[in-house]
This record gives sequence, structure tokens and C-alpha cells, in this order.
Amino acid sequence: MDGLPPFEYHRPSTIEEAVALLARFGEDAKPMAGGTDLLVQMKNRWASPGHLIALKWIPGLDGITDGERVRIGALATHSRIKGSPLIRSRFPILIDALSRLGSQQIRNVATIGGNLCNAAPSADSAPALLALGAKIVLVGAKGKREKGLESFFLAPGKTALNPDEILESILLPKPPPFSCGAYIKHMRRAALDLPIVGVATQCTFTPDLKKMEDIHIGLGVCAPTPIRAKAAEAFLRGKPVEEGILNQGGAIASQEAKPRDTWRGSASYRSDMIRELIHEAIFLSRDRTKGLQS
Repeated sequence: MDGLPPFEYHRPSTIEEAVALLARFGEDAKPMAGGTDLLVQMKNRWASPGHLIALKWIPGLDGITDGERVRIGALATHSRIKGSPLIRSRFPILIDALSRLGSQQIRNVATIGGNLCNAAPSADSAPALLALGAKIVLVGAKGKREKGLESFFLAPGKTALNPDEILESILLPKPPPFSCGAYIKHMRRAALDLPIVGVATQCTFTPDLKKMEDIHIGLGVCAPTPIRAKAAEAFLRGKPVEEGILNQGGAIASQEAKPRDTWRGSASYRSDMIRELIHEAIFLSRDRTKGLQS
């Protein structure tokens, strides 16, 4: 279908102004970051808001800053995050996720906030951020609030954002010593494809790298929303990094997941891949941790 449905375009210069516009127009308004998802939805008439609230004119929403926690502005593009020395040195799991998201042209425009707010089960950034224990900062008419990312996704395309709220930033706790992670995207093609399954592991190992002191596991396209595999985490925590143990942990995670049949892959195939990829991601996390110590 050619063209977009009619809409009014707004250019707020502050978060407060954007929030006021969202409160004024209610469900007839949509905030727009990079627009790579929203404009496609509008072109296909899956969404037809009467008002677009463009966020890119608001200064400070695209920054990446270090502090007690690392802050990533919601309007930071995937390319900007991927090129950040701070992110590359501390969070290679996030580099994994963003490096294989769409094409270079899309990564230059698409934002991490938009990827999360679109709430697709296949969002590549979500499993990695879940494994990192990310929190998000939401700003609305009633002020600012912080929320764990794992409670942000409610259903496909639905989040815990209130109608007048904007996602301002993502907060990442700094990994402890002997920690690293990996995200593995299993897909049909080598590029420009959505994942059949996405598996992320962020591990903290003992100094000899033989045991997992802690582990977080994020899964994508394995349930109606991106999820943490908490039962598998509990089983693997404190266990040695051994084939049999990792296979058991992967089996527990596949039981926690609720994959469905799609044309990209069957539910049973996805369950099998969860088991395999968790095993692979943990070994990759350990290899990276070893590299950081050498």
C-alpha cells in the first residue's frame, strides 16, 4: 500500500513538552524515535495515529554516559551504541545483539528505545539487556520512574508504558570481575533476518573459571515476550562449567520457554535450539572472560 495515512507532526524540544503532547492527544498520538518500525506499520495500516510526536529534536536522549551505572539514552542508535568504546569494553553481549540487527542503514537510524518499545518477541536487544539486568527510566505526566526491563514487556506489541510516558534511558549495572556475556542469534540467513531463536547469557565465573557464581539468561522468540529463564539460572548458579551440567540447564530453559510454531521454525525446533544455544553461549562467555584476564 502506497503512502501514509494523514497525521500531524509535532517537534517537541523537551521531554516535558513531548509528555504534554502525549497527554493531550491520548491514544491518537504515537512517539516516534527512528521510525523504522512505526512508519512501516503506518504504511501497512497496522497503525494510524493522528499525531506523531518526534523525539529526535530533544537534546540529551541519545547519549551514552558512565557513572554508578552505564546510561544509554533511548534515542541512541544501534550504530552509535555499537561504536561506543565503553559499551564494547564492558558489554560485548550487547555488541553481539546490535551487530546483527537489520542492515547498516537501519542500524544508523533505528534506536534502542524504539526496539524495546515496539515490544516484538524477536527484538534482538531485549534478551541481551535482560541478561544484563537492565533497568529503564520512564518519564510521564506524574514524573520519572525506574522499572526492571523484565516487567516492561506485557504481550506482543504491548508494554508497561502509560499513554503519556516516554522511555528516557536504559541503565546497566557494571559487571563484577570475571564476568562476560554472549548473545547468539539463530536465523535462516546470514543477515537481514529476524531470529528464529535468540539466546543471551551473562555469566560471572569463579577466578579459576571453573564454576558459574552467577548467570542471567535472556531468551527471544521463545515466548510471547522476551523472557528471563530464571529456573535455568537457579539450576546453573554455583555449578561447574561442564557439558552435562550445561545440557541440563539448557533443557530446563527450554521447558520454561513457550515457543510457538511459525513459518520460520516449529515450536519443537525452537526448544531444541534453546538447549543447544545456551550451552554454546555459556562457553563463549567463559572464553571471553578468559580473554579479559589475559
